[in-house]
Amino acid sequence: MSKNKQHLNILCELPDMEKLFIADAGARYGMHPMFRPLQTDFEYYGFDPDAQEINRLKKKYEKKNSFNFFPFALGKANKKVPFYFTKHAGLNSLLRPDPNSYWNKYIRPKESKIIRRKIASQIRLDDYMLNRKIDLDYIKTDTEGADLRVLQGAGKILGRVVGIRCEAVFQENQKRAAEFPAIHQFLARKGFFLLNLEYTGRGSPFSYLHGIGPCGALLASDAIYLKKPEKLKQISKIKQIKAIIFCFISGAPDIGLFLLKEIPSKTLQKFPKLLQLTEKLFLKEAIAVKTSRLS
Repeated sequence: MSKNKQHLNILCELPDMEKLFIADAGARYGMHPMFRPLQTDFEYYGFDPDAQEINRLKKKYEKKNSFNFFPFALGKANKKVPFYFTKHAGLNSLLRPDPNSYWNKYIRPKESKIIRRKIASQIRLDDYMLNRKIDLDYIKTDTEGADLRVLQGAGKILGRVVGIRCEAVFQENQKRAAEFPAIHQFLARKGFFLLNLEYTGRGSPFSYLHGIGPCGALLASDAIYLKKPEKLKQISKIKQIKAIIFCFISGAPDIGLFLLKEIPSKTLQKFPKLLQLTEKLFLKEAIAVKTSRLS
């Protein structure tokens, strides 16, 4: 038996299968709003090389035992890496800003200025999760250009991950940043398909003289990926349920309902907490649909 299969067999024996396990690479500002509807019964692991920000987050969430924060970068190798602090903290990155990018040159030219540099510890998400026997469900990455490296460092566990939210960069803002086609091809090979892009027609404006409709250039967005249905069936029923929940919190309730029909009701009853959460998210979506039709 291969080492990868041994790892997966160990993970299948985890006692608390009803929890959702979430990894966040680039955890500045805390848990992403998409996960807020989950409320309870999850374990969140946030990683960011900015130790000061990690300490702030630990204090912010100190009364919530389900949040865990670590001052590490995530990447495809365990090693020391340079980390650049910029004038706007949201642009901190393992990569140097590209002064010729439209964002840095025309839109917000002062925000990406490097104010200091440090050497950070980088680890592989594979190693962290497998060593602790954590059966990860969702990954969110927001690392300003290094998202592909994070995902490459999770190659062994991606077989059991069902949902991913990552940056989709269409023009690199940092030097040597991986653009959207490379990430898309990598995740397609790992058994994922593109669920949607978080884009409403409003891109990065080149001027403040614009209306409330579509404007600007699509330089970057967030891409949301789901494990392919045929791949989900090869993992487990519990993972199918977790994929359904991911659909509901990712603006794809129709796909969630499609997947729900594939699961026998007897199977659903074995996981009452996840079933209750699924029903709650479905009811919220149904009310929203009804309200929109009446307005």
